Amino acid sequence: MFLNIDKQKSSSLALIDCEGNHVTYGELAELMNTVGKKVKPRSLIFNLCKNTVGSMVGYLSFIEQEAVPVTLSAKIDDNLLTDLLNIYTPAYMWVPVEETDRFEYEIIFEIYGYVLLKTGNELFPMNDKLQFCMTTSGSTGSPKFVRYKKGNLEANAKNVAIAFGWTENERPVCDLGMQYTMGLNVINTHLYVGATVLLTTFNLMSGEFWDYIKKGRATNFTGVPFSYEIFYRLHFEQMDLPDLHTLSQGGGRLTDNRFIQLAEYAKRTGKRFIPSFGTTETSARMTCLPAEL
Repeated sequence: MFLNIDKQKSSSLALIDCEGNHVTYGELAELMNTVGKKVKPRSLIFNLCKNTVGSMVGYLSFIEQEAVPVTLSAKIDDNLLTDLLNIYTPAYMWVPVEETDRFEYEIIFEIYGYVLLKTGNELFPMNDKLQFCMTTSGSTGSPKFVRYKKGNLEANAKNVAIAFGWTENERPVCDLGMQYTMGLNVINTHLYVGATVLLTTFNLMSGEFWDYIKKGRATNFTGVPFSYEIFYRLHFEQMDLPDLHTLSQGGGRLTDNRFIQLAEYAKRTGKRFIPSFGTTETSARMTCLPAEL
């Protein structure tokens, strides 16, 4: 099964979200089979993503069914989405319940706040090795689709998990969107080792976010440079976060000053700071600097 979901302890929690949903690995494996059978193999599916259990169940289920999901933000601009729909003609869409008014497609299934829409578009031939598509950040002005072949996501998940030393005892908080390569990498690498992923849509500056990671006993956090700018505005270094033991960075270069601050904070508090670098084309991470360096 994709990401070895069926090989983890069935009673262990796989996903928790800030909407109150909890799913074990056993339940997730069953969901992947149930939801996956609602779509045809080798069909293209637009997944309008939120960091919730419903969004994750779609992504995992469609890949398990050998369909090809395309992850896009649930808040994607209407004009851009219309263009993508016209160009790529997906057979299905997986969207949050609250976004269904944007479409006139047939609803064929609903679970965990997400609905499966059948667009009526015909299936078309795709490369047998194609497993998944994700947009780039669009740093050159126009986001492009990156195509992943079967095995790439899992190989990267395994290698990153080894490099970071992730185990089933981790409880990562993922606030980076799962339609964003770094956010999805956090999720994939931790599911691969049987950890419990804390998904959240809370804003970093809100009290809800900090309450959520404290109550969820989050053990690690991955942020982009802007995330850490917000952290320091909130004086997070003065917060009591006993469960948080690893801070990781990607998605751009930190300033020298912020890099040094994070390294010194980690050393002072007995935590780990691991900067990393990668691209969408490489499933987010290509290299990282070990914490001891």
